[in-house]
Amino acid sequence: MKTTLKQDDIIAVWNFIKKYSYVLVAAFFVFLAMYLRLTNLDHVSGDYNQFLRHWMDEIVNLGGFASLGTAIGDYSPPYVIILTILSYFPTPDSTTPFLIPIKQVSVIFDLVLAIGIFFLVASLLKKDEERFPKATLAGVVTLYLPTIFLNSAIWGQADSIYTAFIVWALYFYVTKKHLWGMVMFAIAFSFKLQAIFIVPLLVMMYLLNRPKQLWHIVLIPIIYFLFCIPALIGGRPLGDLLTIYVHQTNTYQLLTLNMPNMYQWFPSDTYRYDMLAPYGVALFALLMAIAFFYLVIKKLRISKDSIIDIALWSVLMANFFLPAMHERYLYMADGLSLAYYITKKRHMWVPLLVNLISLFAYFPFLFGMEPVPHEYVAVG
Repeated sequence: MKTTLKQDDIIAVWNFIKKYSYVLVAAFFVFLAMYLRLTNLDHVSGDYNQFLRHWMDEIVNLGGFASLGTAIGDYSPPYVIILTILSYFPTPDSTTPFLIPIKQVSVIFDLVLAIGIFFLVASLLKKDEERFPKATLAGVVTLYLPTIFLNSAIWGQADSIYTAFIVWALYFYVTKKHLWGMVMFAIAFSFKLQAIFIVPLLVMMYLLNRPKQLWHIVLIPIIYFLFCIPALIGGRPLGDLLTIYVHQTNTYQLLTLNMPNMYQWFPSDTYRYDMLAPYGVALFALLMAIAFFYLVIKKLRISKDSIIDIALWSVLMANFFLPAMHERYLYMADGLSLAYYITKKRHMWVPLLVNLISLFAYFPFLFGMEPVPHEYVAVG
């Protein structure tokens, strides 16, 4: 009887493993991805030493939440709120007490981003038998993309936060929950100005498909204002909060900041920035306008299958043509290019090239080296 029970148990376990093999394998690689991140959280980046360390000290010295009324750093209101909350949870007996908490937030949003990629890919795949395995593959691989890992675990940057909300916005637009899509975009914009990289998609989608829902746009200032309320209560002027992104765009007046784009072929200084930057912005706007009017002339609409295509294209064009692009700004395209390949089942070179260019952009700042000159990488 005991032998039979043991055999039955073994068979039951084996059947369970066979039935849920995708889930078990995916869970293993997700846990491994998180483990790899957690073991690198103590790496101190230049950004932390130069900026975040001092900003966190200032938040603590001003009394935590009482500091919200003071302009500290150049981050947007919601991320400052996160930093303020983290100021109450320092790592004990550490010379960098807020390094790990800051990185932990970014790592959590790595997971939120990967889950978003899973749902986005699943919503675009038509065959039931391939939906779960391919969407699972996309979500898991997202966690292993080099820049996704480096951005949070090594650098301690917050690009996973706004990108996660962008991916969820795209998911809601694909599933025709447009109101929720705009809510997600508004949250992403409240965290980072770079959310505007997908604005061309939103303009095309609302004007061509949903002109009666243009009122959704009012959610952007409303949600941004809601994030401003704690700072306003603390006494920070509304004008300061509304012009944060204006100040950010004026901080670095260089044609490119390690982004391998067309400006790598020009000397990057203030004089040439003043001379060439307006033309770069105009060229990007012209390309977006041409794309929009092409759709109008052809009487085309934005289908759910084309949402990810246009979003990826828009992000890539913004990074190539707009001035003052930082090395991290291809981050959104890294995950989207993977989702594009898995849903379209073609053009494997797209995610490979996008992620390789994005990785090369990180090298000078993170590792102090440039294995391939950026002017050559920009050709890609």
